[in-house]
Amino acid sequence: MTEETEFNLDYVNCPITDAEFTLVRRENSESIKKFSDWIDDLILRADNGKFINISVDCEGFCLGSVEKSLGCIQLGEIFHDDFDIRSENPPEVAPHVGNKPGFIVIFPTSIDVIRLVSCIFRHPQIMIFTFDFTKDFCAMIDAGVKIDFNLYNIFDSQVSTLKNIQNHLLNTRVRGLKWFVNEAIEMDPLAEKACEKLNYGKHSYFDIIMFLYKDQENPFKNMINKELLEMAAADIYMTGLAAVYCINSSLIQNTFVQTQQKLFEFCQISQQCRTWMAPSFYREIAFFNYFRLSFYSNEISYKDETEEDILALLSIFRETFTLISAGKYLGQHYNGKIKIEQAKEVYEKVVQKLEKNRETLQEMKIKFSE
Repeated sequence: MTEETEFNLDYVNCPITDAEFTLVRRENSESIKKFSDWIDDLILRADNGKFINISVDCEGFCLGSVEKSLGCIQLGEIFHDDFDIRSENPPEVAPHVGNKPGFIVIFPTSIDVIRLVSCIFRHPQIMIFTFDFTKDFCAMIDAGVKIDFNLYNIFDSQVSTLKNIQNHLLNTRVRGLKWFVNEAIEMDPLAEKACEKLNYGKHSYFDIIMFLYKDQENPFKNMINKELLEMAAADIYMTGLAAVYCINSSLIQNTFVQTQQKLFEFCQISQQCRTWMAPSFYREIAFFNYFRLSFYSNEISYKDETEEDILALLSIFRETFTLISAGKYLGQHYNGKIKIEQAKEVYEKVVQKLEKNRETLQEMKIKFSE
């Protein structure tokens, strides 16, 4: 599917719920009007005492690691508006995630659309459900979205099973979204279908397109296609399903406690480093230092004979790209355990190798998008 065809799409359907997700584009006034009407309805119900539950996720190019990295924000209402997860006596069994339609806001967009998105994050009766908000919030704030961190209205399911964590942004012992989805397979009518739709090649797909479009002025515009947008819509349901697991496992209170701690750390590190991208870098570097440092301590192989070799090269490309970017934005606060000079040296070598395999990477992009 060509780029032009993609931007002629008005919507995609979630592959799990079949719900319609309208693409909100700055050049499409009809989609903006529809999004504005939806926001007005949410706020009207919230102002009248209803409890609005919104699942949020983002996609982008090097999300949260470079300026203007935000490609799109996915938003969808989940549960029903009588469900208050902050209630002193919440139900022991979660309501169904549901199959309500949603929106995918394509960036860059207009100031008016950014204001509409900000309304969701600044209303005390609107609960925001996320799964590791770190990169998403970094990218959204960089794009101009205003988030009120004092409303106690963010529920980040990723931290639900954690206790006594000194620093969430530096913690590497976390469970991924796939774990929560699999654990919740019997907790929602569509959970089994969600498990079937889990895309285990998603990270490889993003590594491939990250390299292929790294030199474009607007990389995400070249990355965007129907398959990516459908994955984005599916993540809204899966984020809701992760919250279902937390509710049914009596983890609501702990999730709020851990989320508040994580939000405090997010703001604290951002202020210390004077950049909202700092939390994303700190998290990426923590994983690198713990899991990958030893790999860079040995002689690196740049083999490109098999698909597995190329995927390994792509991982090296992503890691060194992030480290170099972290050094640029963090300055004296850079906490990676390898020097930026070494990262640059490895980066240049791996880019040369991958450029020779560009045709193969195009073929792999098609394979991993399916």
